[in-house]
Amino acid sequence: MQQLIDGPYISWESDRNGRLTYFQQDEERKSVDQFSKPFQTQEGYAELEGLGEDTRTFSVFRHHQAPANFIPKANRILAIGDLHGEYESLLRILRNLKVIDDHLSWQWGKGHIVVCGDVFDRGNGVTECLWLLYKLEQQAIHSGGGVHLLLGNHEQMILTGDVRYLSAKYDLLCAATNTFYSDLYEKHYVLGDWVRSRNVILKIGETLFVHAGISPLVAGMEVSIERINQILRDFWKGEGKAEDKYLLEVLMGPQGPMWYRGYWIDWEGDPTLSKVQLKEILELYNAKELVCGHTPVYEISLKHEGLLFGIDVPFGSPGVEEEVLLKENDQWMIYRVRTNERLPL
Repeated sequence: MQQLIDGPYISWESDRNGRLTYFQQDEERKSVDQFSKPFQTQEGYAELEGLGEDTRTFSVFRHHQAPANFIPKANRILAIGDLHGEYESLLRILRNLKVIDDHLSWQWGKGHIVVCGDVFDRGNGVTECLWLLYKLEQQAIHSGGGVHLLLGNHEQMILTGDVRYLSAKYDLLCAATNTFYSDLYEKHYVLGDWVRSRNVILKIGETLFVHAGISPLVAGMEVSIERINQILRDFWKGEGKAEDKYLLEVLMGPQGPMWYRGYWIDWEGDPTLSKVQLKEILELYNAKELVCGHTPVYEISLKHEGLLFGIDVPFGSPGVEEEVLLKENDQWMIYRVRTNERLPL
């Protein structure tokens, strides 16, 4: 049976000192070991080599700036639904579209990728997915493009200590080393600080991207995208304000942008959202369409005459075609990954 290894988890002890940590199961599968190495570097930034058989290089920051809430225009957009740790699916998408080269480095110029939440849980490649997106985000910025990880309900769950959907791999490694998985994403860890600084909603041109959706309740509060993102970011970083308590409860709850399912099904006692209601939400944010994941659709789906795109095609599920949403030359299309097909919408 294949040996299990996971990492690195890079933590900071100060702005100049930190540690790389890995988990590894021995070949006899009788125990799991942690191995780590301290590092010293210039203040707030480090270039690190992986340990053992990990040949990757990691360019990491002590603190991460909040990303833009709005991108005025993008000629190429790739929107990816709920990855849930399916690293091989992510690689297949990016390689087939020539977003990355043989060294897993950015080669998509000024294109933009939006990952619509739920990288965590279920699959075995969560760590690998996050590190690849972290690296590509840096490289894309230097090329005039962007990689945008939005937070979904499974990011919320991990950041708030709910680990019930971990894969067997992470359960085993954590149980064997008496490690609580969510602790590996605390603020003093590189990926923990990075994830906590990401957006929940992003607007590119006239398109809104969000994991689950914007409910009529949230829209009725007439809260800006900037404020929604900031309230949640403050909470993740332990800097929440008392005056935001009620709005925070709504944003974190079943009507919030990480949990709402009312675009596709009756939800929390309310009927499925109508076209009129969706148009009102889009008008509030000066948008013409919305892209979301969260509710599985098994094939990329349009609703309300193209106002809504559902892209949570369950990667790794037997019999399900891997699909993502692609925009080229102002035209949206379905990209079928394994067959390398572009299908018009």
